[in-house]
Amino acid sequence: MTYAVVGCSDCQALWLLDETAGGSTTTCPTCGTQHRRGSLRTLAAAEDRAVANQQRSALLAERAGAADADLDPYWEQAMRADDPIVDDRSYLDGLGLDPDLVATLTDDSDGESDSTTRSASTQPPGSGPDIEVPVADRPQLRGGAAAESRAPGVSLVEADGQLGIAGRTYRDVSPRTSEWLADVVSDLIPSTARLVQDLARERYGFDYRDPDVEAGAVATFTHEELVDSVAQLNAVSADAGTIEEARSYLDAIGRYALLWADDVYRVRRGFQGTEQFERIQRTLETTGTSQGQFNAGVDALRHSLAALHAERAVAPALTFVLDGEQWTAADRDTIKRALAAFDALAAGFDIRLWMSPGIRQRVRRLTRNALETEAPPAWADRFMFLTAAEQTSRRDGDVDADPDGTQLDDEAWAWVETNRSQTGALTVLAHLDADGERSVRAIKRDDAIDYADGSIDRYVSFLEAEDIITVDRSHASNQVSLTALGTAAQQYVDREGNPVHPSQSRLSGASYGHPSRSRKCSVSAQKRDQYPPAERWLAATGSASEAGYVQWLGDRTGPREVEPPVLHRRFSAAKRVEGVNFADADILDWTDDDDAPDGDGRVSYISAFDDEALVILQWGGPVVTLGRLCVALFSNRMLSKVLNTDALGEQWNQAHDGVETFENDLHDVLVRAKQIGWLSEDELKHLDNWRERIGAVRSRLLSQLGDFDDLDSGLQAQLMRDLHGLLCTATNVYDAAGLDVTINVRLPDPDALRRNENQYEKFLDFARYTVTKQAGYRDDYGVHSWYRMCIEDRPQKLRARSEYDIDDADPVADLLASWIFTGPGVSDLLPDVQEAVDEEATRLRERVDAGVEDAAILDIPMVEANSHGHIRGLVREIADRKGFYDGNRADLDRLTRCLEAALATTDRGPDPCLVADALDSLESRDSVSDRLDVDAVETALATLPSEAIFPTLPPAARRMLSALFASNEPLDRQDLIEITSTSSYDRHHKTLRAFFLVEDTGEGFVAHLEPWWSSTSPMSDPYHEDTPYPGAPAGHPSHVLLGPVYDSGLLDIPPDEYADLGYLDYQELLDELGLSRWRPILEAFCSDCHEATAPSHTADSELSYSDHSGVQIGPPSVIRNTAQASITQTVAND
Repeated sequence: MTYAVVGCSDCQALWLLDETAGGSTTTCPTCGTQHRRGSLRTLAAAEDRAVANQQRSALLAERAGAADADLDPYWEQAMRADDPIVDDRSYLDGLGLDPDLVATLTDDSDGESDSTTRSASTQPPGSGPDIEVPVADRPQLRGGAAAESRAPGVSLVEADGQLGIAGRTYRDVSPRTSEWLADVVSDLIPSTARLVQDLARERYGFDYRDPDVEAGAVATFTHEELVDSVAQLNAVSADAGTIEEARSYLDAIGRYALLWADDVYRVRRGFQGTEQFERIQRTLETTGTSQGQFNAGVDALRHSLAALHAERAVAPALTFVLDGEQWTAADRDTIKRALAAFDALAAGFDIRLWMSPGIRQRVRRLTRNALETEAPPAWADRFMFLTAAEQTSRRDGDVDADPDGTQLDDEAWAWVETNRSQTGALTVLAHLDADGERSVRAIKRDDAIDYADGSIDRYVSFLEAEDIITVDRSHASNQVSLTALGTAAQQYVDREGNPVHPSQSRLSGASYGHPSRSRKCSVSAQKRDQYPPAERWLAATGSASEAGYVQWLGDRTGPREVEPPVLHRRFSAAKRVEGVNFADADILDWTDDDDAPDGDGRVSYISAFDDEALVILQWGGPVVTLGRLCVALFSNRMLSKVLNTDALGEQWNQAHDGVETFENDLHDVLVRAKQIGWLSEDELKHLDNWRERIGAVRSRLLSQLGDFDDLDSGLQAQLMRDLHGLLCTATNVYDAAGLDVTINVRLPDPDALRRNENQYEKFLDFARYTVTKQAGYRDDYGVHSWYRMCIEDRPQKLRARSEYDIDDADPVADLLASWIFTGPGVSDLLPDVQEAVDEEATRLRERVDAGVEDAAILDIPMVEANSHGHIRGLVREIADRKGFYDGNRADLDRLTRCLEAALATTDRGPDPCLVADALDSLESRDSVSDRLDVDAVETALATLPSEAIFPTLPPAARRMLSALFASNEPLDRQDLIEITSTSSYDRHHKTLRAFFLVEDTGEGFVAHLEPWWSSTSPMSDPYHEDTPYPGAPAGHPSHVLLGPVYDSGLLDIPPDEYADLGYLDYQELLDELGLSRWRPILEAFCSDCHEATAPSHTADSELSYSDHSGVQIGPPSVIRNTAQASITQTVAND
């Protein structure tokens, strides 16, 4: 014997042991445990390694309860190859022939004896199991001439084209393969069975229905043809589970097609065969779906189902219409798994994908990033064609799609350029609805077109003949709609019918995605709610005892359906630095029955996306908040979905990207360096042991938390220490798993907190002791607890530390958790929090403080998240995510000033969450002419509640501006009165016009988020109206105010003498005019109010124009002597 199958007593894994190899010990390849060879029990043995591998697979299947009595291993099939599966007499009996004839044909004269044997071994004819074995009627191996161009691979279906009729089509396909892959595999069983029958007949030379077929031919054919020749499993480089699951599929489809598809065979098996057939069917339906016998992934399909269909002369077509909303909101790993599934199927099928532009852009970005890695996955090679603007992954495939719309856009621009003299036709084209119909009667009544009725009829006929529009003549007035070419051409024409080159930037009316779809709105009164839907969703927690104390952020199902990634990015938008962020925002109090009737302050939300774990909870005091944080981070949901074996390894061997990351061993890194608590040798042996223990610790501390007020001071202090230890353990474990932790603490009423001196002192102590403990210093030996390094003074704790080496060039420790404090006016707490955290410097251990003992510095930036710099960086981040880069977006400062004018108050900048709400509502860039500009920001602001924009203006003025932003055409006086009231309109529309936020076009009113006088605007005169004073404003608010001053009669001097006044105190003027509420808007758009930027400020930096705060704690000598970046520079570089 050469190869033995042995097992590990620690992890229960099975592996092959070469008995001829030397050495007295061997190591388990799964868990690394060493065993003495003599102590290992041989479970099976064989001289051939492949046979031994089969024996190991059979043992694994038997252990999992998946052993199939009807699917014998191949070494047993070979041993019984001479045994007839169905002998001649049984076969003829199954045909229902006369017994005497059967005896004659089989040369058996002992009919009586044979009859007795038959009655004992078979069911009566026609009494087989009641099962269906569908097999395709048409041959599968050879294809017709009409389809010979189809080949395995991936191609894109043109977005506006017809879906093909070939093959199967799956609609609304989500990125979660668990929702559709099993259906695809099941649907393919009949055609795959027929393909196997064709292979058996044409390549192996036998017909499974032939009574003269050699006994054991099915098993031999499966092994030699399907396994060895077609799939070539012996040469496949894949893990054992993948190979064995593929082998099981091939064995099962061979039996399905060549045995169970035969009526005679089913009769022979009788009713007792039902269970065996169900196991075969289960194998065929679950292979490659992670639900099969070996839990293998899609590679098992690549080497079985796809390998079989790759033998066909014409690849079968499978069309998948991808669900745009689900694909654009899903996390990256989910999309990658779906792409891997398509890649595996494309090894044997013609995979056709219908992708929206947003999906295509995201897949292209994921593919590009994957190709830049050292070992790109197979799916990245398959989808590489997307990065090169091609249409298919096939090298010789036909070009039948245009993934970027480039071809259609080029054709559209060529048409516009050719017909640039047809001004009337182009004007009609510009005023058609991009995603709907418009009647010819309405076009003739459109004052903006202003052509005679007969001329418009001619233009409509011309556009129809040019395939720019289609005309529905079934109505009283013909209905006109754009074709795909017309939609593309419309983006190259302005409202006056002038051609606009794709690279030309327009001052107004610039296309952004689909402006008609995103901007069209009713002028009816809007719901008056200052809180956006996401904030309302968050506050509707439900009862904690019923809905759960810890809940996922977002839910794709149920009564509160919302996409988790959208909410995750929204509520982490205020994270400006890896430190402490203060975000001024109007938020709902979850304990207020009036504002949040379905709220419960005991609930915490959790989320994990983009390598970040997010916790959102409402402040409930230091002890309660600590407890909720621990419960959230160590909730069963996070333990099972985030802190699992995929992230950390069964024996922590995946922590920090592998046990070989540091010089020290795993125990030193996790226990002595990171100081992860409750982690003994037993917990290190298997992650499940630690998860069970940490769950027990969590429950024990929670039970004590409920009795906190009844404990004496000593027990209260001990509980606080334990909770701090548990939170430190949590942040260190997440760090080991490669996840950043962000904690969003909501303070609904910071002013009330400050007024209560006792509670405020507890809050500041919480910040002081909690923030500084979540930090570590990384060197070649591990990640070391900064608190244990610098402050801990208990001798037994100090002796348990791991060695460390402080790098003089980089002595700064990293925070393992970032903090966001959110609430109205919460930035007022920043100085007090800074002072409290700075007090930790007084607790430095004496040797550290004296510089005798080396230690790292803890640098904690503390910033306001509403600053210009952060909002600017947030705009860039969202723009990049949607495909708007420097060449197709307006200047970032310009866009940011617009958002500041619309969302800032007198004492704070825009709420980052509102900025995220607005910009995330816009469509991704899907055309060469799409731009992220001021018009796009207007569209975005129109999606917010009207009460949330221009918060300092009267509510009626906000509603008018919101409606004007949302409308794609001017609104008249009556429209605005319907939105507000006659009195409100009379009070506010003149002021809005005086500041040129609203202008009269002669056909109605339009709004301009960026007035012509703004320092960021290229305009030198109003868009539509005359200015009462000469010259353009010089960037100072007092110049802008001259118009309203003149209208008010406050200064009795003519406009041409305004220049002699010089600079006036604009704040005094605003107060005198009763217009102080306009100050944030003026200051946003007047350059004289903008703080000077640092010399290092560049177009791509995220430097804020506000002062930064922060705390540095550590050895004074190191702080003085180390050349470090300032906090401001740190923020700029992040």
